[in-house]
Amino acid sequence: MTYFAHARTALKSGLTFLGCKPGDRILVPEYICDALIHPIRHLDIIPVYYPVDDQFNPLWECLSQLVFPKACRAIVMVHYFGQPQDILRFQRFSKKHNLFLIEDNAHGFGGRNFGRLLGTFGDIGIVSPRKLLNTKYGGQLYVSDTLQSTPENLKKKHQNIAYWAVKNLLSSCPTIRKSLFRYFGRIPNFHDATSFKEPEVKDGAADWFSSWIIDRVSNNISLDRIAKKQRQKWVSINYIIKEMGGEPAFAQVSEQSSPWAFPFYTNNEKQREKIINYLFSKGYKVFTWPALPSEILSDGSYKDSADRWHRLLCVSL
Repeated sequence: MTYFAHARTALKSGLTFLGCKPGDRILVPEYICDALIHPIRHLDIIPVYYPVDDQFNPLWECLSQLVFPKACRAIVMVHYFGQPQDILRFQRFSKKHNLFLIEDNAHGFGGRNFGRLLGTFGDIGIVSPRKLLNTKYGGQLYVSDTLQSTPENLKKKHQNIAYWAVKNLLSSCPTIRKSLFRYFGRIPNFHDATSFKEPEVKDGAADWFSSWIIDRVSNNISLDRIAKKQRQKWVSINYIIKEMGGEPAFAQVSEQSSPWAFPFYTNNEKQREKIINYLFSKGYKVFTWPALPSEILSDGSYKDSADRWHRLLCVSL
């Protein structure tokens, strides 16, 4: 099967499949990466932002108010950092308000809930296996739990086996990776909300090598092995962060999840700098997430999300 180059391209294809048209409105969490908004804007669809709390759960009373007076076509459910949302509640809400349910599992390739793969619960679902498999490209689209291949008109990206080989080597040898990162990694600007902004990408299909790698591991045994390994990393980082006084965003890791990163909150600027410097000195990759959409940063009515960005840090797993 040929996969999409990026999950955002898969989303664009999925929105088209659902029949979403210019001017349609879609409910999107306001704490979201601007990369997800790119395909929505390209289709001239209007994002209607709904608030979430510090554990990334929707403020449901606000959601109900946003559906009206202008009707929305769909709602996006995000499994933040690979931790599953309250799927049943989202499904009930979507059915009650006649909304398509769009499931964003870009952070949790291989994760499950109720024994079922995340990304397969919505009317459409997107997944980003490249984040965990070290391939340069790789995004998946599910339509009503069926995995879709890319449209034939999408041009395949150039293969890059060397990219995968180097990243896979570093991933399988954490001691080497941490040593290189310790000496050559640069601490980014954690005060600038645009410093982690992702560039827009051209629509395309994954190269044959990335698609082959994804196919190779997309069996139940391999996926469960990957998920277990990611959860073990989560537990180790959780211990370090708690010892340093950080506050994990989630009380515990979901037992069937496949987390992409470990999110946590800091209490003040001094503690934030201390934890960042310590983790970088030990070779851990620390970053902020997400690169918020420009309208979230500029509009004072989204102050809670902007403030959360300054408190939240993530450690790559």
